[in-house]
Amino acid sequence: MSSFNLSEQKALVFHQAVLGLTRNNSELIPHTLNELNKLRDRKPEQADLWNRWSALLDAPFEKMSEIILADTPDGGLLRANSPFMDAMSKTERNLIWQHIGFLQFVRYYLEAVDDLALELPEQAAITGFSLEELAVLKTQVPADISAERLDGLKQVISLQKMLFGLNLDQKVRRNWLRHESETLKGVPLSLMVDGKAAYVLESLTGVAQLTVRPEDMPRMG
Repeated sequence: MSSFNLSEQKALVFHQAVLGLTRNNSELIPHTLNELNKLRDRKPEQADLWNRWSALLDAPFEKMSEIILADTPDGGLLRANSPFMDAMSKTERNLIWQHIGFLQFVRYYLEAVDDLALELPEQAAITGFSLEELAVLKTQVPADISAERLDGLKQVISLQKMLFGLNLDQKVRRNWLRHESETLKGVPLSLMVDGKAAYVLESLTGVAQLTVRPEDMPRMG
């Protein structure tokens, strides 16, 4: 998306969040259609664009999302002339920006579990989320997440950031997590699964070098 400027990037993130909330807000689409009619009156010269939006708002959710979120000049044009913003109250817009924060947080989490190759059962044990909730995180972020539940995701993010900050490559990060650590007196991943994530993270704080097996260390040359 190199041709998009910052405001267009914000518009993309905004619409990702809006579309994520339409499943739980049955009034949003009707309100947006009403706003679209007002736009027709205010800007009749853009009738073709409003017709496209009207068709999108009547389309199945998956098709609507695919077109509106397309990383293309056409997708950018639709987002730049979107009826969604004016269709929402200030409170609703604040909820959207809150949801955007959740989206970013979940994105960090998904990157962390991918980097560490954590399986869903392992994630569930560490975070307290159910397998079903974790399975849909890639495509659907909850409209609200309690601070306690955010802490569960944050533990995984913090673990990955700490290991990455120690300049260990991905293979070493994954191997260290799954083998006995002299420092921790146990297998780090097993400790986290058993509810001792805080202990693992505290032990990593300020550590300059982890105890790993020689065969886990990156080879030079």
